[in-house]
Amino acid sequence: MRSALPAYPALIALAAALACVSPSAQAATTLAPAGGGVAAPQLIGPGPTAYLRFQDSPFFGLPFTNFTLKDWENGVLEVPGVQVEATAYSLSSGFGPSLIDSVDADDGLINGASHNGADHYGNAVWSGDGFRFTFSRDAQGAYPTHAGIVWTDGGNYIVRFEAFDAHGISLGTVEGDHYSENIGNTGDSTEDRLYGAIYAGGISAIRIWHPEGGAVEVDHLQFGRGPVAPGGAPFAYAANAGWLNARTSTNDGLRINPASLAGWAYGANLGWVHFGDGPVSPSTSYANTSAATFGVNRDPAGNLTGYAYSANTGWINFGWASATDPQRARTDLASGRFLGYAYSANLGWIDLAAAGLAHDIVTFLDTDLDSLPDSWEYAYFGTLAAASAISDYDGDGVTDLAEYQTGTNPRDLDSPAPASPSTIATDAGHLYAANAGWIDARPSSRFGLKVGEYFLSGWLSAPNFGWIHVGDGTPTNGHAYTNSPGSPADYGVNLDATGALSGHAYGANIGWINFGWAEPNDPNRPRVDLTSGLFTGYAYSANLGWIALDSGALRTTSLDRPDTDADSMDDAWERENFGTIATAGVGTDADGDGQTDAAEYIAGTDPQDNADRFRIISQTFANQITDVTLEFTSSDTIYILL
Repeated sequence: MRSALPAYPALIALAAALACVSPSAQAATTLAPAGGGVAAPQLIGPGPTAYLRFQDSPFFGLPFTNFTLKDWENGVLEVPGVQVEATAYSLSSGFGPSLIDSVDADDGLINGASHNGADHYGNAVWSGDGFRFTFSRDAQGAYPTHAGIVWTDGGNYIVRFEAFDAHGISLGTVEGDHYSENIGNTGDSTEDRLYGAIYAGGISAIRIWHPEGGAVEVDHLQFGRGPVAPGGAPFAYAANAGWLNARTSTNDGLRINPASLAGWAYGANLGWVHFGDGPVSPSTSYANTSAATFGVNRDPAGNLTGYAYSANTGWINFGWASATDPQRARTDLASGRFLGYAYSANLGWIDLAAAGLAHDIVTFLDTDLDSLPDSWEYAYFGTLAAASAISDYDGDGVTDLAEYQTGTNPRDLDSPAPASPSTIATDAGHLYAANAGWIDARPSSRFGLKVGEYFLSGWLSAPNFGWIHVGDGTPTNGHAYTNSPGSPADYGVNLDATGALSGHAYGANIGWINFGWAEPNDPNRPRVDLTSGLFTGYAYSANLGWIALDSGALRTTSLDRPDTDADSMDDAWERENFGTIATAGVGTDADGDGQTDAAEYIAGTDPQDNADRFRIISQTFANQITDVTLEFTSSDTIYILL
């Protein structure tokens, strides 16, 4: 729940100075135009991505006066206030759990299916030839302004949706081709899409069917009366003050600059709202410290901050939210749509997305023609000379152009977040060379050291001699670096089943670092304690001398175990035992010893030897069963009995 926001003391004194300000002709507005009167009907669907939960609905979060979401999870076919017309209309659960195709989240887990991996399934409804849902005006007091239904499966690829006004006249149809998504009828949710309509004059019925014939399965019938802008797109909505028009005319509307907003909006109940005069340069922002410097700013990611002002209602805060708040006021860089909320102490919350308020896509000032807006370059680098479309300022492997396009920080190695981050503890990430000083094993989560079950990968960094590479994580045989003269590129540090380290790391400024110098029983042999994750022992460099692995309590918090085929077996283990990850899978038993390959992986036994399996040989009970002795076969693995 949003709470009231504190006043903005630095700007309260501006009220008197601005009270008499009224709009004058401005540069042309950048708001998308729309007609007056009752808005034309808006038909919805199918979207580009799957509908997995109600939060994916365009109706989610709108200020409805009444709203119904029917998901059939209660097992009751009937929908109060709705007449359902369909052939052989029935609950999907009547066909058995394997054929239910409900909305993904209805089983309690978003996992790409209509069941949660256990015994709980969602539910939906099915008909032989489509559905028509007719809404009762008497039951609800008025026809809904918003209505939609989620198509989850069917007997054909082409889906057609139609909505009808209060007189039963068609508001139009929308059609979707689900050929690329319609991958089966066993509960997959990647094909699910919402179809719907918005119409201020009221929707009496909606219909969904396959024009070429076939059964239809649907879920999440949703309808209610909510705000519909009187003229379409250029409106925001305040529950306590009504509609706010951001495009009263071409000259007096709201304008979007690369780093700010400017211009005016108008509400019949609150008068003019001023978003700022426009900063000195389109690439700079408002300081919000004086009567001459207030306004709404827009950062490179589209987030809005700062203040707008109305003589009748006071300040409107666009910067109330934290950086991660999903209701933060912002504009979508791709579509131009306004999203989230602004706040006024006198009006309450102002919904920027209620009517699809959008601006024309801004053509950003790009003086140096490098596809990066000047405002973005100044915001992150303070100059136009530091970045280009192909540069990578922070060295994270992502170009600065890609960072601009995805809204990540071009000065942060860990933005965007790496898919496979370093396993080294953030508070225990250093080792020490007596002749060269400290070495950082986690210079960033992206490039830091990663400890796998069979080998290490990633980078170390030292201020005195630069980067050290411990391996690229892709040994030629899939499970261990060869470190042989015949394969100079296949080098790195290996880890055996006891935690002992071997192999080589390499630094361009210092040469090779040897982790395999010691005999197996040497107490200074470099190793990782597989229980605590602590490194001990020494590595050796001809140019640096001895490097103590335990001088800074170097510790890994986990083992990086890629499982590309998602069969619960480490890829490296599969390649070591089978030469490929394609042989073993869920439920396979390569040696036929009654233990699945996945069980042998967990137990540390040989999946190719039917005599090597984890099994209890004998058990002895004593002292009235308070003492139990178990004898079982074992490899080098340590077993913990619970």
